[in-house]
Amino acid sequence: MRLIAEAVEAAGLSDYRIELSEVGVGRALLDEHGEALLAQSAEALARKDEALLEGILRAAKVPEEARRRIASLAHLHGDLDVLKEARTLLQDTAAAPHLERLERVCDQLIAHGLGDKLGVDLGEIRGAAYYTGVSFAVYAAGPGEAVASGGRYDQLLERYGRAQPATGAGIDLENLLWALDHAGHSWRERPGVRFVLCGGSAEAQHRAADSLRGAGFVAAALPGADRGAALAYASAWQYDVCLDLTDQANAVAVRVLDRAAQQLGGDGSAFNLQALAQWARAAQHKE
Repeated sequence: MRLIAEAVEAAGLSDYRIELSEVGVGRALLDEHGEALLAQSAEALARKDEALLEGILRAAKVPEEARRRIASLAHLHGDLDVLKEARTLLQDTAAAPHLERLERVCDQLIAHGLGDKLGVDLGEIRGAAYYTGVSFAVYAAGPGEAVASGGRYDQLLERYGRAQPATGAGIDLENLLWALDHAGHSWRERPGVRFVLCGGSAEAQHRAADSLRGAGFVAAALPGADRGAALAYASAWQYDVCLDLTDQANAVAVRVLDRAAQQLGGDGSAFNLQALAQWARAAQHKE
């Protein structure tokens, strides 16, 4: 979760919320009443439709006390204060250990400085067939859907013959870009410069690529490719500059658009990157 938070912030998104769930809470309360009830209740809980949920529970003849606890999940969402109310409602139930697990994760995230980003939704059980513990979704204004999501799925790898704990997450790039647009970030207008590296040793190429990436540029190293092959690659994939490191004393930069070339002092790891980027953009402006 911290990695995902750092990634969306690095992309420029600062106003977001991490909503935590623990499918074990709802599953523990519903499992004893049958798998079918779990599936029927999931959508009602996701919509926070207490009337619909009450009707489903009554039709399944769920006892009143159990019904009251299950129905409470529909309003156990919001800021972290929700956890205090949940602790009282769910004490001495099979859901209590799952709630404690979620609280421990919240404590760790707070320690990492993410406390003001956190919210919880104990009624989110739609991932009960997949997740086995804490899950999360990152929301931001704009897309109306998660920018990123993930969680723990300890039973997944067992299906493929290797039982072991697992956790993972992913970012929905389309939703992230939508959120960045909504936040006023003109990411499409950023004049990025993309470099292809050829010639010289693989070590020299990787060293130059590291310098370029460290300065915020995109760089693709092509060990074994000569300048002609690198320029063909650059043209096909819309790169801006080919850096030829064949001469260890003097790298050669070739603009892909007009094939203009200039010699650079050094092996490609110490030249003036900003000046090189400005030279590359000059061809973009001419176009």
